[in-house]
Amino acid sequence: MRFGLKHLFNLSGRSSRMEYFLHTILDVVFILGIIFAAALLSEALGIDLNENAMAAVLFFIIIFGGVVEFCATVRRLQDINMSGWYLLLSMIPLVNIFIGLMLLFKQGDDGPNSYGPPPK
Repeated sequence: MRFGLKHLFNLSGRSSRMEYFLHTILDVVFILGIIFAAALLSEALGIDLNENAMAAVLFFIIIFGGVVEFCATVRRLQDINMSGWYLLLSMIPLVNIFIGLMLLFKQGDDGPNSYGPPPK
């Protein structure tokens, strides 16, 4: 599995089921950890974080996590030999559940496909 900073924002290549799952879990843990740390720091330092400041911090954290998750999802779609454009289908209610389950459980192509060699 590849977890370098370059790989986080890479749209080319393929990601295995495990790599995609770990990216998803780590994104959620990262976002929740930052929120928890901000709350602890504000309490420990006695800083009153107003709603606007907290909203701005959350906005940037969620954008960063969303971009990383977007890249991992495109690579996972490419692993099952589907274009990253299929990610647009996840905006349709109920279809997004099917796509999410497919990304988690469908095995990728065994050999090379049009998006490159299989992930290690």
